Amino acid sequence: MRWLTLLPLLLVAEPVTPVPVIPTPACVACSVDLEEVRSGYSMADWKDLALGQVVITKVDTAATDGGINTSVQTSAIIPRTPAQVWSVLVDFDSRPDFTPGLQESHTRKIEGNRVWLDERVRVLWVNIRYHIIDTLAPDRGLITWVLDKSLDNDIKESVGSWQLVPLSPGPQTLVRYRAHIDTGQPVPGFIESFLVKRSLPKLVSGLRDEVERRYPQE
Repeated sequence: MRWLTLLPLLLVAEPVTPVPVIPTPACVACSVDLEEVRSGYSMADWKDLALGQVVITKVDTAATDGGINTSVQTSAIIPRTPAQVWSVLVDFDSRPDFTPGLQESHTRKIEGNRVWLDERVRVLWVNIRYHIIDTLAPDRGLITWVLDKSLDNDIKESVGSWQLVPLSPGPQTLVRYRAHIDTGQPVPGFIESFLVKRSLPKLVSGLRDEVERRYPQE
């Protein structure tokens, strides 16, 4: 049969571009000032963190235009080492597996300590595509990002960070996520409330679940 002669061609796989690999750092969060970080939490918030709860606060940071950005900070304690948490965070292409709303995350390029990502999120049935540049500072346990404005994005601004802080007695890691996102459009209050009260806690708890899944304690 003629179609059998085409079978070898059908079985030839398309060439796959290898996913760039993030080098394993010598240390993660080894230069973090715990006392400085601890001073940013109230006693009530710290007690909630110790009980395993996700704590949400608002933080004002300086904007690039000289103004003030109000960022939402989400914190939680993960009972694993900073190195283990870091390894999951920098596995960028797998993030949709455990990040609510994130449909795609593709590593486009890696140069030194910077990573270029193409991402797509889905919020209330709306797809939003954007491109970000991550900067890695493993000794500080810090991953920061900015919007890659050299490309077209469906949002006006996105800046934020992941911060890892080792805690004693270990292994324990305080994880802090900050984000400021400007869609460029007026956002109804109920959507903002939905994102803060539901999506952000799930984002951090999703990371915690994934870290615990990859590094089960015996």
